[in-house]
Amino acid sequence: MTVDLSIPSSFEGMLLAGEGILIYPIYLQNAVLYVFESESNQDASVAIKDPASGVELRFNLPAQRAALAIVDESTKQVVAKFGF
Repeated sequence: MTVDLSIPSSFEGMLLAGEGILIYPIYLQNAVLYVFESESNQDASVAIKDPASGVELRFNLPAQRAALAIVDESTKQVVAKFGF
């Protein structure tokens, strides 16, 4: 039996290189906190777009590292970032 869950994507984008990258969007009152975690032994290029604000995040994530970004939905800007 196959069930279609119809779960919408939390972001648009792709990993331009590398595998083993986990991306966690955490929804706050007027912002989204993105947590990027590399479980790979290779660096990766990340390019995603937040669908609510249209903000694009593009950066290189080193192997075995993490990065954070807070996207403000009202100003449509990255208001804080760490690791890139």
